[in-house]
Amino acid sequence: MDEPIYDGSMRLPCSAHTVAGKWETEGLQNAAGSSLKWYRNEFAVPEIEKAKALGIDPYDLINEQVEGVNPGSDGLICIPYFASSAAPNWDPFARGTFIGLTLGHSRQAMARAIMEGVTYETREIIDQMITNGVEVNAIVLSGGAAKSDVWNHIQADIYGKTCSILAVEEATALGAAVLAALGAELYANVSEAVAHMVKIVAVCEPDMQRHALYNEYFEIYKDAYQALRKADVYERLVKLALK
Repeated sequence: MDEPIYDGSMRLPCSAHTVAGKWETEGLQNAAGSSLKWYRNEFAVPEIEKAKALGIDPYDLINEQVEGVNPGSDGLICIPYFASSAAPNWDPFARGTFIGLTLGHSRQAMARAIMEGVTYETREIIDQMITNGVEVNAIVLSGGAAKSDVWNHIQADIYGKTCSILAVEEATALGAAVLAALGAELYANVSEAVAHMVKIVAVCEPDMQRHALYNEYFEIYKDAYQALRKADVYERLVKLALK
């Protein structure tokens, strides 16, 4: 950002950027890709074995299965606080929760619900940024989860915004390389370095019909968490487990 945009609700931090004259605001998630890793380790044993036999990544099989599940995971919502909640709720007692689980749900629906739940959490952060006055026109996806085409499209649909995928998925390392190139005087400024070094390899456009459906699920997601928090369900559960 060209100037600091503070959050009066104290839900998101704002700080000076390492680039002179720039500012940044961010929302930390304690468990994002690690939530799906937990699913892989604990529930996707058949996929792990099949992937070994085929010489492929088990996530490839999980992604393929998730594509076959309807948006909204057939009425299943995951609150993805598997390592408590950071931004925007900052709740150390919050825990991972599945709501709407029935005998008709499959493991694959749980996997999609996790992807959607992590994205709902991200959307809540983005919405708070917008509330604070940050202009959000498009979103760039990075990290290991960006390898999943189905998750990328889920994100575009939930945000209702264009999502771009970087050629170099590890954005932190890429940012360090940009600054190193600047320090080595390979480029005149950060903007020039970024223009040469940051490449977009794919773009996901949102399906606005799915976005409308996800808006309804998103409201239930937020209400469900608030109801459990206000009833002290998470805090009581955590304290009971520590006895």
